[in-house]
Order: sequence, then structure tokens, then C-alpha cells
Amino acid sequence: SPVTARVVPFEALAMPVARSSEGDVPEHEQDLAVIIAATRAAAEATGWTRPAVPWPRELPEQVSTSALARAAQPGQTPLGLADVPDEQRRELVAVTDRDQQFALVGGPTAPLPEVLLTYGAALAASSSADDVHLYGIDLVGRSLGLLDDLPHCGGVAVRNEQLALRMIRWLAQVAAERKVLMAETGSASIWEHAARTGDLPPQLVLLVSGVDRILQNDVTSNLTGPLGSLLSEAIGVRIQIVLAGLPRTVTHRLGSNIDRRFVFQLADPSDYPGVGVPRHLTSGLRVPRRAADTSSERLVQFAQLSAPGGSDAEVIRSLAA
Repeated sequence: SPVTARVVPFEALAMPVARSSEGDVPEHEQDLAVIIAATRAAAEATGWTRPAVPWPRELPEQVSTSALARAAQPGQTPLGLADVPDEQRRELVAVTDRDQQFALVGGPTAPLPEVLLTYGAALAASSSADDVHLYGIDLVGRSLGLLDDLPHCGGVAVRNEQLALRMIRWLAQVAAERKVLMAETGSASIWEHAARTGDLPPQLVLLVSGVDRILQNDVTSNLTGPLGSLLSEAIGVRIQIVLAGLPRTVTHRLGSNIDRRFVFQLADPSDYPGVGVPRHLTSGLRVPRRAADTSSERLVQFAQLSAPGGSDAEVIRSLAA
């Protein structure tokens, strides 16, 4: 048969053949629409407001206290920077005067005394000497004595068990006196008492370095019993106690009830489960000043007081000036 041809516009060649709409699945029931709706619902349920970064930056290996202080809210004392992998972001780790005891746990080479010193200095930098009073018990003889230069510091017992015992007993007496005040106003905490009377006593912070040393000899040490009693009596009265030492610090009855623990690298990897560190976090603890927060199961890069190669003592003296 003869061939016929006609001229048509070029774009008409790409136009689909018209089809009947009968039997088509409604747009809101199509697979793509269902996937989009489920994704939106999951984002709303988890609080996501932006797409996740496929390859977020790792935690920095060095964080300065001064940089974190600028990001802290009033009343917060920064400790470090946490990795939040589920949300692929970083988060400031800080404490307030309402936070109770916490523990720093690490092996023999962990910088626990330096971390305690940094926390004490950060408290002094963010608070007046009228509102925060620091006390230290240094059973190791490293770093903590530098806090003595600060006007906030009431004293540091460096390898002096008798002075340490007097310090613990005095803090226990203060805790008892504050509970009497709370009872007079029918308050459950010193903050509730302050809300009713307008009188908030200063925060007292006891930093204890080398707790494991008294636990090894708890039969003969005079500190174990009084320190254990103080840990119980200090709750709710604006007295904070921070313990630092080897894993025994939190496996012994003295510190076993402390829920918030920051665990640095340990000498024996088999000790991690006993102090509450998930297995997937252990490889990240090789970085200096990096710890696992057992309560949130996150890695935390703890801040350092001075710049690399700098002197913590110089920073302390500048704060004391």
C-alpha cells in the first residue's frame, strides 16, 4: 500500500499516548506518597528539623573551656562536648548546681586529676566566690593543689588524711544544718527552701582525686565511712561531690550508687562492662580526655584548661588575680 506522511512538531513525538484514567490508584495512596507521609511522621516524632549529614565531622580531639563557656547557658558549668550520632550533631555537656554527685573513672594513665582541676577552674570562672566554695582531697598528689590559689577554694588536703577527714565531717555538718532549715519550712530541697525564704546558701563542691586508694585499704582508712555518709546526706542540699579514680571507685559500695559516670580509657578492656560502658564506645576512648557517659551512652570530649603546650597553673593564677 502507498506510504503517507505528515509533518508534526518535534515535541509532539515525546508526548505520551492518552490513556483512560479509569482504574488509576489515587495519588495519596501511591507508594511514593505513602513513603513521604511515613518519613514526615518519623521526623516529627523524633524532632528532626533538617536532613542528616551523611558524614558528620568527628569530635575534635581538643576542646577549650573558654570556647564551651561561651556556648553555656547561665548557671551551667561546661564539662565537654558530646557526640550525638543518632541526630548526627554535637551537644554541650554541662552541669548545674542541681546536679548531684558524678564520678570520673579511668586507668592509671587517665588524666583524672587534670579533669578535676579543669572542672574546679570552670566553676570559679562562671561563679562568684560568694556563691561557689571549692574543697579538694588529693590522694594522688597531682594538680588539684593548684585550686588553692583561687578565692573560691576553702582548702585542698594533699595526701593528708587527717585534714581530709576534718573537711568531710565539716561538710556533713553543713548538710545536716541545711536539712534542719528545710524541715523548718517543710521543704524537700534547699532550692524549695530558697524559693520560700529568698535565702539560697552557697554551693559547696568537694573534688576527690584517687578515691581507689582509700578503698584498697578501707579496713584501715578513716575516710571510707564518713565519705560514704556524706554522699548520702549531700543530696538536695546544694553540696556536690565528684569522685575520681580507678574502676573500683564505682564498683565498691562507696560509689556504686552514683548513676552518672564518665569513663576514660581503662588499662584492662575487660573492665568496661563492669563500669557500664557499652562495647561500641570503647574504641573511641583512645583519644586523650575522651570519656564515655554511661547515662547517655555517648562519647564526650572533655575540655582542657590551657592551650596545648600551655600551663594550667598560669590559667589558675589569671583567674585568681
